[in-house]
Amino acid sequence: MIRMRDVVKEYPGRGRGAEPIRAVDGVSLDIEAGSIYGVIGYSGAGKSTLVRLINALEPTTSGSIEIDGDEIVGLPESKLREVRTELGMTIVVITHEMEVIKRIATHVAVMERGRVVEHGSVYDVFSDPQHAATRRFVSTVIPAVPEGRELEALRERHTGALITVTVTDEGRAQHEVLGRLVRAGVDAQLVHGGMHELTGRAFGHLTFALHGEPDAERAAIESVREIAEVVELPATVGAATAAPIADAEGGAA
Repeated sequence: MIRMRDVVKEYPGRGRGAEPIRAVDGVSLDIEAGSIYGVIGYSGAGKSTLVRLINALEPTTSGSIEIDGDEIVGLPESKLREVRTELGMTIVVITHEMEVIKRIATHVAVMERGRVVEHGSVYDVFSDPQHAATRRFVSTVIPAVPEGRELEALRERHTGALITVTVTDEGRAQHEVLGRLVRAGVDAQLVHGGMHELTGRAFGHLTFALHGEPDAERAAIESVREIAEVVELPATVGAATAAPIADAEGGAA
């Protein structure tokens, strides 16, 4: 196991008297032996520097890095060469492409401005991203709640109720969601999204256009809400949704 606690890496600032540049800022992370750990971030987020620290190719400014319980910070080069051979089957992949993480990784850490802003299993992070940077990366490979131009295009074709339902392998299946919509007396058309398999587990955001009497549509929505997360999309593009998805840019050295 690789165990990092409060790891900091600074480089000298550019110019006389300049403040140091903090490339890695207080990172704490556990990487299990045998895992494939993806580190993702925009250019300058600090991911390449973090991996160099893990491989002991650069010294840390402060903090602790342990390999299988042995502290490697401050070790001489002769000992560090031995440590590198002991990393074994643990693979750390750095990328700015979420598709790479989706295809090969078991775990992922998202970096922004030198910090790890979110980390966990690929399934947990993809299915329920918490940080704005993570949501932006995930949206590049898994369609989420439609907004902006996507929502505008849907609204041009569908004037009635639009809902996005999140389906996970821990909740009810897609067919059960459809069954509840039909039993409420509405027609439901899948107009956006789909199901995905992540590390052998199913997950997806499904957007349905509902057609029926207003009372029936309301009953259908409330019925589905009993078994799954539901977001009702605004009737007018530009209105706030029940679960807005924000953006964030990375940018530290």
